[in-house]
Amino acid sequence: SYPSAVVYCDVWSEDTALSNGLRWFDCATDPNTQDVYSAYTNQDGALRFVKWDASTWEPGSTIVIDSDASVGANEQRGVAVQVQPTGRIVVWAGVLSYYSDDRGSTWADYATGAYATAGNPTTNIGPQRVIRVGGDYMSIQLVSDGIATTTDDAYQYASTDQGQTWRAVGGVFDFAVDLDAAEMPDGSAWVVYIDASSNVKALRVTGAFESVSDLLSSALDVGTGTGDAVSIAIDPNGAAYIYTRDESDLIGFELIDGAWTKM
Repeated sequence: SYPSAVVYCDVWSEDTALSNGLRWFDCATDPNTQDVYSAYTNQDGALRFVKWDASTWEPGSTIVIDSDASVGANEQRGVAVQVQPTGRIVVWAGVLSYYSDDRGSTWADYATGAYATAGNPTTNIGPQRVIRVGGDYMSIQLVSDGIATTTDDAYQYASTDQGQTWRAVGGVFDFAVDLDAAEMPDGSAWVVYIDASSNVKALRVTGAFESVSDLLSSALDVGTGTGDAVSIAIDPNGAAYIYTRDESDLIGFELIDGAWTKM
């Protein structure tokens, strides 16, 4: 089966007068309004926010959350957005975080110092995701290790207070060139990623403190040698879809009876 609802697609580009190119982004749907929120960073470390209105599918004005999302000289280019049950929007940029209680119009610091950065990364230039798993929060960051390898160092954290504080889960591991994650209605979550051989893989986690590194050997094969970018979308009824880009082609997979099937 395929989604029966209308699926919208849009693109945006950075104004060269205001910035230096889009770097990383994340999107989330507000379960209360069905508006779509997107947060993104540019090459200079600026963090911005755009809301697509559910009734018109028109983007609002671009809001600058932080013109210099940095820790010292280290730009926090990774980004993740999460909508809490109250409707509060929280955006993470590496180890920094910000919140809005007015659907993205104004922003304030959310949890300064939430990540224990001692011995952990302060330069985040890869994908980052924050999701709810089993009632707690899981955070995964890909961080450049400065070595010319195809995968970057990965750091996993878990939080029991909606990201106010984070604890490291396991050690540094290496598994992906791109990733995404989304929560299932039963509280579990799927982490999807592209490995060093461009294979698309997916693994299911049931708790925020469950080590992704320990689950890699049981990851399901989704597509072989087909991906250079990946995303996952899960409907409220549990229908799940993975999309991956292979050069100019967009390829979709649907979760059917526990297996990912090409659409």
